[in-house]
Amino acid sequence: MSEFERDSVLGKDCHLYRNTGTHASPVWVLIERVKDVDIDPFSKGKAEQKTRQSKWNYKRGTFVELGVSFGYDYEPGDGDLDFPVLLDSFLNGTAIELWAPDGPAETPGSQGPRMVVEVFECPMGQKLEETASFEISAEITRVTEGGVLVEPDWHQTPVPEE
Repeated sequence: MSEFERDSVLGKDCHLYRNTGTHASPVWVLIERVKDVDIDPFSKGKAEQKTRQSKWNYKRGTFVELGVSFGYDYEPGDGDLDFPVLLDSFLNGTAIELWAPDGPAETPGSQGPRMVVEVFECPMGQKLEETASFEISAEITRVTEGGVLVEPDWHQTPVPEE
């Protein structure tokens, strides 16, 4: 009998982590109360290169935009360590480093966008037949560590060499 491998990743198997260490030595803590996650925007601008030399409108990529939005289940007073950090980012402009891999952080090969963000929106929903929740929206923000600019990247848990 042959072995089959799955060729797609389900959203329920993805994760969202917050770094409680430094960028150089991250300590990834799972944000457990997160709901649906969207990496949005994940786009780049474009410059047009039109000249009379050609009838074609050539384009070149410019600046990349990156952000994350997600629902967050609100359960106050139960030892929630994530919500106060998210709220502080919104109220005080505090930077937070997040990583949204396609699997657990400890699994070799788990990968996804890693970014330092600031929370810009966090409206609270209080629908009658749902739990109270926040819709967090954050975008990359400029920070340095040791005088070096910390840029977003596509981060992957190292795969051991055989």
